[in-house]
Amino acid sequence: MMRISVFVIISLLMLQSCSEEVKVDTLSNSQSLAFDILPDNTQFLLYSNFKELRKTAYWENFLSENFKNDRQNNWLQEFEKETGYGFNKGVNEVFTSTTWDGINTFIISFDNQSGKLRDYFKNRKNFKTILINGIEIFQPVQNPSSFFYLKNDTLLIIINDIEYLNDLLADKHEPLSLNSNFIGIVNNIRYKNHYWMATDKGSYAAILLEQVGGKNNIPQVRDLVKNINEITLSAYFGSGVEIESNWGCSDTKSAYLLSTALRSALALDLFSDIDLALSKVLENTRIKRDEKVVKISLALDDKAITMLQSLSKKKNIDKNL
Repeated sequence: MMRISVFVIISLLMLQSCSEEVKVDTLSNSQSLAFDILPDNTQFLLYSNFKELRKTAYWENFLSENFKNDRQNNWLQEFEKETGYGFNKGVNEVFTSTTWDGINTFIISFDNQSGKLRDYFKNRKNFKTILINGIEIFQPVQNPSSFFYLKNDTLLIIINDIEYLNDLLADKHEPLSLNSNFIGIVNNIRYKNHYWMATDKGSYAAILLEQVGGKNNIPQVRDLVKNINEITLSAYFGSGVEIESNWGCSDTKSAYLLSTALRSALALDLFSDIDLALSKVLENTRIKRDEKVVKISLALDDKAITMLQSLSKKKNIDKNL
C-alpha cells in the first residue's frame, strides 16, 4: 500500500461550508474491465493513470520523482531499465488492490507492446514459465510467491495468491464488479481520471489520524473511528491541483460529530509542529456534509504545491502524491 500522502493529511481539515453541485467523473472502460479482474473482497484500491499524468505540467517537477521513489514499484522500475517502458513511457494505468485476507493484485496496462512483454519474461533467467489450465504464467525464481499473467499483449496482472489466479483463469472467480457496496463507493469518487484511492474499511481512518495526530491526543476523534465506514481520496491535475476526500460514516450524527471533532483538533493547533505556512494552504479547504458523508475539497496552486513538497521532504511526512 502506498504511504499516506500529505494530500490525505490536508483532506482531514474542514474549515467552511460548501453547497454547490459538483460533477463526478464516470468510470472508464478500462476501470470497469479491471473491476472484472480484481477480487470481490478488495478492501483497498489505488488507481494511477500515468498516461494522463504525463500530460500534465506537474509530471516532471512533482509527480515523476515521487512515483519512482515508491518502493512498491521496484519491479516496474527494473522493467523500465531493461525495456524502456515504465513510468515515463509505455505504462498507461496501474491498479493496486489489497484484500482483508492478504490477496494483493496489481493490474498494469501498457501501450502498444506487440509481444514485447511476453518476450521479456520468456527471455529472463530470473523468471520461469509454468502452465495453469494450459496458460503461460511467469513466476520469479527468487520470489516465487508472485505470479505474472499476461491477459493480452498490453495487460499484465500480478497476483500473490495461486488459488485466486486459478479461479481467475478458469473464470470461476468472484470479481470486484459484483461488490455493489465497493463499486458504489468508487462511483462517488469525484476525480477518476488521474489518481484516486478507496477503502471500505473504516479502520483505515486510524492510520490517517495517527499520522496527523502527532504528539497531540484527540480522543473524541479516535472514538469516532469505529463509525467511519469508507474513505476515498482523489486528485485532478489541471491548471492547479484539485483534491477531494469523502468520509462515509455509519449515520448522520457520526458525520456531524466527526466534522466537529476535527475542527476542534484544528483549533488545538494540530499542525503547529509542522509549519505555520501550512495555514495559508488551508484557507482553500472546503467542507460539505451530505447526510452521512463528509466531503473535504482543496484547491492548490503552484506555490502551494512547492511548499507542500518542501514540507514533505523536511518533515519526512511523505514523498508520494
